[in-house]
Amino acid sequence: MFVQRLSALSIVAVTIPIALHAQFTLEHSYTNAAIGFQHYNKLYSVQLEALGDVYVLVDKTDRFVQLMDMAHIVIGTIDLTDAPDIATGPAGRDVLYVSQHLFDLDEGVELMYVTQTVSFDQPSPVYSCVTTIVDEDGSVLQSWPNEGPWVTPNTPQSQEPIYNTSNGTKLILSDWTTWNANVYSLPGSLHLGVMGTTSADMVSASVTVHPNPTDNTITIDLGWQSASERTVIQITSADGAIVLDRTLHSSREEVSLGSLAAGLYLYRVLVDGREVSNGKITKL
Repeated sequence: MFVQRLSALSIVAVTIPIALHAQFTLEHSYTNAAIGFQHYNKLYSVQLEALGDVYVLVDKTDRFVQLMDMAHIVIGTIDLTDAPDIATGPAGRDVLYVSQHLFDLDEGVELMYVTQTVSFDQPSPVYSCVTTIVDEDGSVLQSWPNEGPWVTPNTPQSQEPIYNTSNGTKLILSDWTTWNANVYSLPGSLHLGVMGTTSADMVSASVTVHPNPTDNTITIDLGWQSASERTVIQITSADGAIVLDRTLHSSREEVSLGSLAAGLYLYRVLVDGREVSNGKITKL
């Protein structure tokens, strides 16, 4: 009897790792998108306000940013060729934010990048930087010479390069032999907190508001369990007036817009007064 059980356990011990390994599926490979020694391109994922989850490829060599949907189909390209740049070489730009409604309220995609250089021509090194916001057509919306967002990171867990997306959880790894970035599908999902969800974790969590447009009711899906934190959705009219302010007590709630007139509204989701998501809602 003992021998039979040991044999059965041996079979399980051999077959389980094979089954688990098969769940890490290579979904897509992006050419020349890896990060590594003297290689500065980058691939990551963000959730945009209207487009939802997208992949972002920052090509510092050829100076463009490309957006792909969850099926890895190109949906947009931002050409940075004519954007101001005081740096030379592939390490010249670092894209910090990609957004649809952060820098203006149209449906295009804007980004903020920082360039920095160090000159050793003087007796002591001279450091320079520029912070620039670029519109979807490559034109500059704003530029701040000699200013940079130098802040101390305060996020307890960045979790990069693993992302919860609308198409499952993804892992992005850089291949140092091909310089490709490989996207893998994972069987589980990423837990955003160790001791519980904090408002800092929620900045990178997903918030979905649907249907949009809507004739009456919207459903709000939060990427966390709202517990001790005070989570609020605010809806404002085009002139900035708050027309709805409601506290959310669970990760999925329905909110009636029946009292609102037809038109375009803006929404914000706040946790302890800190905005973690925003977007537009069309009331039919």
